[in-house]
Amino acid sequence: MTPEELTAILEDFRLRAHENKIVLKMLKDWTRNIHVTATDLDARTWTMVIDNGRIVRVALEAVEPRDIHIQALVVALAGIFRGELNPAKEFAKGNLKFIGSNKDEMRLDAIIQYLWE
Repeated sequence: MTPEELTAILEDFRLRAHENKIVLKMLKDWTRNIHVTATDLDARTWTMVIDNGRIVRVALEAVEPRDIHIQALVVALAGIFRGELNPAKEFAKGNLKFIGSNKDEMRLDAIIQYLWE
């Protein structure tokens, strides 16, 4: 998997989030920078910039402040953001590292679940 392919997956996730009414409600009033780091791609980091309930962009770099940080192999990140892998299960297996508040973790897990159900 290439950096360009993961960029496309994150962008698709952003677009799908804006098409899902339940996800839009879950994003309401949320402002966060979510760093997504592929540990096997020289620790390359993308940032999903969420501003007042909208994922406004996927930046091809780390954007500060870092509110949430997700780290995993690129195939795990791709699977999670395509809805093929459950982030909670990947975390429990040790395949995913999440740095952030428990509240943010629960919200992001729920967004991913609703988006792909």
